[in-house]
Amino acid sequence: MRTRSIRGNRGRPHLSSEDGELVTEHRVLDLERRYGRAPRGTIARRDNYSMSERATMRRTSRIGEPGVARFLFGSPYASPIWLLARIYLGYLWLHAGWEKVTGTSGGTWTWHWAYTKDSWIRSSAGLKGFAAFALSNSKGPHAAVNYGWYASFLRWLEHGGGWLAPVISIGEVAIGVALLLGLFTGIAAFFGALLTTAFGLAGIAGVNPVFLVIEVLLVLAWRNAGWIGLDRFVLPKLGTPWEPGPLFRRRGRQPAPSEAPP
Repeated sequence: MRTRSIRGNRGRPHLSSEDGELVTEHRVLDLERRYGRAPRGTIARRDNYSMSERATMRRTSRIGEPGVARFLFGSPYASPIWLLARIYLGYLWLHAGWEKVTGTSGGTWTWHWAYTKDSWIRSSAGLKGFAAFALSNSKGPHAAVNYGWYASFLRWLEHGGGWLAPVISIGEVAIGVALLLGLFTGIAAFFGALLTTAFGLAGIAGVNPVFLVIEVLLVLAWRNAGWIGLDRFVLPKLGTPWEPGPLFRRRGRQPAPSEAPP
């Protein structure tokens, strides 16, 4: 059996062979945490760890999720539920953003193909008017705008934050399109929740409480909410910052045989 010396955990050398890999105890515990048990052929080597370090290693535990949570936020079979939520939320965000971009108004099912002088891209009057209206409800013991710091933010919007008008209008359109297509669903829902919170802090209730609840749930269900959509194909390719997909994985880097799940 051929062996070769390679570098192990904390820079200490260990032996690796075709039949198995001689690794540190810390590595074995890490593999057990990820896959439920160490892969076959892995042999733990007791390294020169202190008693406190060994106690820390053995203190690792796993707290499972309830079955309902695993189903709603991780199972593809729950994706039709999130599809309905995405269509409802995405349509309303897209419609609201479209009205700001075009500078038109109408019912929920009315779409205008125009580009008027009231467009939030051409003018900041709409955003400044919104801020002025919210500030009119910022006085008294039961004011709709209840936080002094947010009232200061609204005053800044009214006088110098007009450049945010096109950002908000285009952002609402982008959120709506992403939710409808199921593309980066968790990210779109997160930014939708930020805007919903901003409108709520300005004293605008309306549909915002319902929006916020759905958006928070979509953020939690980021893994499967876009399964019936583009996320089903995009997310496996891109991966996540903590586990990059094939597009961001280093070329030539192959996972070690001992890291593969059994």
